[in-house]
Amino acid sequence: DVVIIAQGVQARPGALYAALQNRGQFMREDAVRGAVRENPTAGTVELVFRDVPAGDYAISLLHDENGDRQMDMEGMFP
Repeated sequence: DVVIIAQGVQARPGALYAALQNRGQFMREDAVRGAVRENPTAGTVELVFRDVPAGDYAISLLHDENGDRQMDMEGMFP
């Protein structure tokens, strides 16, 4: 199992999406495992990915406040 602890999560509407991916899958939709936490509470969120095959992985997190299932870049950079 792989346990991810996300700290500093903000209590905002929408879903927190997590994807556990290997190098070949990185930033693509075919994650090894995925998790969704609807309307997360503020603070720390624990996500558990069960029965993950041995290997090297990256985790991607996206808090989709507007429900469009996309990474909106507007307002991210000054």
